[in-house]
Amino acid sequence: MRGLNFAERGRKASYDRQFSCEVLRRALLNRPVFWGGAEVFSDSQKQQLLSPRLRKRFAGLSSWEALRPIRQRFEEKKAWEPSPLNWMSYLDLNLRLPELLLMRVDKMSMAVSLEARVPFLDHKFVELAMSIPEEIKPRVGY
Repeated sequence: MRGLNFAERGRKASYDRQFSCEVLRRALLNRPVFWGGAEVFSDSQKQQLLSPRLRKRFAGLSSWEALRPIRQRFEEKKAWEPSPLNWMSYLDLNLRLPELLLMRVDKMSMAVSLEARVPFLDHKFVELAMSIPEEIKPRVGY
């Protein structure tokens, strides 16, 4: 935060507080804390962005409704341990890979008439990677 001006520090501190409250809320509801790597708004902030009509229509709903089926599939898989690290990997494979990463490679390669291949999409390779016990996966800084 050193290089941020006063207003930016205030916004960052406010975001950090709101996100901390959101994480606590998820934990109290016995839901996974990690809902994806590209979160910008908490559920309460999303509600504030809606018009009164839409706020009423979506009352009681949260982003969890979109993630619940993915979490159920994750918990049904018996091939790997249901650890937070594996949940993060599984969620990224289901959300970010198809909608963001694969699409970007496809668009950028087509823009320059380049034939591209995306590695590591073989389901057996993914199953092997997901079955590696968490304690032997590398940690940050190792």
